[in-house]
Amino acid sequence: MSKSGWLVVAVALMSAAGIIGRYLYKTPNYTLGAQVPAIAEKLPDGSDFNLEQLRGRYVLLDFWGSWCGPCIKELPAVSALYQEFSRAVFTDAAGFDIVSIAAEQDLNRWKSAVATYQLNWPYHIVSTNMFDAPAFKQYGVRVIPTKLLLSPDGQVIGYNQTPEQIKGFLAARLKTD
Repeated sequence: MSKSGWLVVAVALMSAAGIIGRYLYKTPNYTLGAQVPAIAEKLPDGSDFNLEQLRGRYVLLDFWGSWCGPCIKELPAVSALYQEFSRAVFTDAAGFDIVSIAAEQDLNRWKSAVATYQLNWPYHIVSTNMFDAPAFKQYGVRVIPTKLLLSPDGQVIGYNQTPEQIKGFLAARLKTD
């Protein structure tokens, strides 16, 4: 093979390695079918939160930040999910909850985003340590937005689905009696 042919092969291999590396970097530690560990954190009001208390319900873990453009763009649809399904009755679950896990530097900006986008669910975990927050490290989340949809028994059943995909999933499991 000529020198330019080897150069093309080398560039192609480096590009492929970069794509694979980026994919692995962005993928959290827990993927489809994995049983997730409990998150035990303090909520902004000082009360204790443990993910185990939501067993039996569908749970959306939403890793985001008020400074993140793609996160902010999705917030109205995430809020609409909560409004539509938080009181719903499912055939195989006791309900639906969202746990927001925010990587922040400015708590006032975070508070403003929560109010502006009507993130009215009770489970907000916020850290000014950005991606060094315990939940980010525990789940291996290094890129936001990241969403994990959990089954009633705590397994990952959806990874980075759009709010529309999550809505379709939940709507298909509504009790119709």
